[in-house]
Amino acid sequence: MSTTGIPALEMHLNAATDKLEKAVASATAQIKNARGIPTAMSAKAAGFSARGTSEAAGGGATGARGAGPLSQSLEGAAAVLNTGSEEIRGAIEKADAEAVKMRAKLAEISVAVNNRDLKMSEREGVFVKGASELRSMIGAMNSAGLGEMVRSSLAAVESAVSAMPTDGSKVGARQAAAIDQTRQDMAEIAGKLRTLIDELSGAEAVSGSLVESVSMSEVVWEFKHKFKPALALAIGIDLFAVWALVFLGLHGLEEVRRREKREARVRGLLELDDVVGKELLNPDVLAKIALPGAEKGAAAPVGKKRERA
Repeated sequence: MSTTGIPALEMHLNAATDKLEKAVASATAQIKNARGIPTAMSAKAAGFSARGTSEAAGGGATGARGAGPLSQSLEGAAAVLNTGSEEIRGAIEKADAEAVKMRAKLAEISVAVNNRDLKMSEREGVFVKGASELRSMIGAMNSAGLGEMVRSSLAAVESAVSAMPTDGSKVGARQAAAIDQTRQDMAEIAGKLRTLIDELSGAEAVSGSLVESVSMSEVVWEFKHKFKPALALAIGIDLFAVWALVFLGLHGLEEVRRREKREARVRGLLELDDVVGKELLNPDVLAKIALPGAEKGAAAPVGKKRERA
């Protein structure tokens, strides 16, 4: 940790910044997916209005001029689509404003995290603060009303479809066919709105926690494969005391064996000396050893006395 903590933490902050970027991309993906919906709804509404005007003015679709079930259905469908497109477009504009703020904040975080002129604690502080602000921005985007606008537009489209006449006895065959075509067009718009609602729900679901609290040891261990020499050095330092104790223990055992051998040799010499001493003090042995000397010592004085005499 002491040798690789700072660079490992820098790698961790960069990886966490990448996660923030993915979260922002996921949150802003709803805008990309929804951006084409208002245009499609407005274009379809314009078509319905043109058909309704043509039908009322000259019976362009059915040959029956004047207001009738078909022109009324087309007019109602156009009004629903125009209203829904305006509401969704307004919500997209609000979400776009939040998206611009999020991208600016994300760029600020990325620059600070990789700024070597700042201390690591300062960089970490900028990251934590920026991630908290991003979480608030994503929440503001989810609260911009885009999902609610899409759901209300879907309900209005489905209501407009159900309000179209289906009784063949009240409308002619050509009118019924034209109304059925309008119903199919509205059903297609409703399907796109349902798909968008599912995508928005998924984007809101992944916008929870953006930062995970981890310890320095977890960070270092996560990026240990980047610091193999330092890891080997750290393991060697940690195991030095263990190996030193093992070597000292082996040396101590060897020293004990050598000392025991010396003591055994000394004991053997002492025992041998004791045996020899006991043998030398034995009267029989002493008699055998002193007899020749004693005889020579006894004969000499006698001879001298005789010589003098």
